[in-house]
Amino acid sequence: MDKREIPDIVLVYPNNFPEEIIENEREQFETSNLNLKIQRNEDDTFMAFEWIIPTSFAAYILKPYFDSFLGDSYEIDPGIPV
Repeated sequence: MDKREIPDIVLVYPNNFPEEIIENEREQFETSNLNLKIQRNEDDTFMAFEWIIPTSFAAYILKPYFDSFLGDSYEIDPGIPV
Protein backbone atom coordinates (compact mmCIF):
# COMPACT_ATOMS: atom_id res chain seq x y z
CA MET A 1 0.00 0.00 0.00
CA ASP A 2 1.33 3.43 -0.96
CA LYS A 3 2.06 5.73 1.99
CA ARG A 4 0.28 8.64 0.26
CA GLU A 5 -3.01 6.71 0.18
CA ILE A 6 -3.30 6.93 3.96
CA PRO A 7 -3.96 10.53 5.02
CA ASP A 8 -1.73 12.09 7.65
CA ILE A 9 -4.54 14.27 8.97
CA VAL A 10 -8.29 13.90 8.55
CA LEU A 11 -10.50 16.92 9.21
CA VAL A 12 -14.14 15.97 9.84
CA TYR A 13 -16.87 18.59 9.54
CA PRO A 14 -20.68 18.44 9.62
CA ASN A 15 -22.44 19.20 6.33
CA ASN A 16 -23.75 22.58 7.54
CA PHE A 17 -20.28 23.87 8.55
CA PRO A 18 -19.30 27.10 6.69
CA GLU A 19 -17.11 26.49 3.64
CA GLU A 20 -14.98 29.58 4.38
CA ILE A 21 -13.73 28.13 7.67
CA ILE A 22 -12.94 24.78 6.07
CA GLU A 23 -11.04 26.49 3.27
CA ASN A 24 -9.12 28.64 5.77
CA GLU A 25 -8.03 25.56 7.74
CA ARG A 26 -7.10 23.71 4.55
CA GLU A 27 -4.91 26.64 3.46
CA GLN A 28 -3.05 26.52 6.78
CA PHE A 29 -1.99 22.94 6.01
CA GLU A 30 -0.92 23.65 2.40
CA THR A 31 2.60 24.74 3.35
CA SER A 32 3.29 21.41 5.03
CA ASN A 33 3.80 18.29 2.96
CA LEU A 34 1.00 16.41 4.72
CA ASN A 35 -1.59 14.28 3.03
CA LEU A 36 -4.79 16.03 4.15
CA LYS A 37 -8.27 14.59 3.81
CA ILE A 38 -11.42 16.62 4.43
CA GLN A 39 -14.50 14.61 5.27
CA ARG A 40 -18.05 15.85 5.65
CA ASN A 41 -20.53 13.90 7.76
CA GLU A 42 -24.28 14.03 8.01
CA ASP A 43 -25.69 16.54 10.48
CA ASP A 44 -25.76 14.52 13.67
CA THR A 45 -24.73 14.76 17.27
CA PHE A 46 -20.98 14.36 17.42
CA MET A 47 -19.25 12.50 20.22
CA ALA A 48 -22.36 12.20 22.37
CA PHE A 49 -21.33 9.00 24.10
CA GLU A 50 -17.72 10.10 24.38
CA TRP A 51 -18.90 13.00 26.55
CA ILE A 52 -22.01 11.65 28.26
CA ILE A 53 -20.65 8.33 29.56
CA PRO A 54 -17.53 9.68 31.36
CA THR A 55 -19.47 12.66 32.70
CA SER A 56 -22.24 10.44 34.05
CA PHE A 57 -19.71 8.06 35.58
CA ALA A 58 -17.82 10.94 37.25
CA ALA A 59 -21.05 12.47 38.58
CA TYR A 60 -22.12 9.10 40.02
CA ILE A 61 -18.75 8.56 41.70
CA LEU A 62 -18.46 12.14 43.00
CA LYS A 63 -22.07 12.44 44.23
CA PRO A 64 -21.23 11.55 47.87
CA TYR A 65 -18.50 14.18 47.91
CA PHE A 66 -20.85 16.85 46.59
CA ASP A 67 -23.52 15.86 49.12
CA SER A 68 -20.97 16.04 51.95
CA PHE A 69 -19.67 19.40 50.75
CA LEU A 70 -23.16 20.88 50.43
CA GLY A 71 -24.14 19.38 53.79
CA ASP A 72 -21.15 21.05 55.44
CA SER A 73 -22.01 24.36 53.81
CA TYR A 74 -25.56 24.05 55.17
CA GLU A 75 -24.15 23.72 58.68
CA ILE A 76 -22.21 26.97 58.17
CA ASP A 77 -25.15 28.91 56.63
CA PRO A 78 -28.61 27.27 56.91
CA GLY A 79 -29.95 29.70 54.29
CA ILE A 80 -28.21 27.80 51.46
CA PRO A 81 -30.66 25.33 49.83
CA VAL A 82 -29.44 21.76 49.57
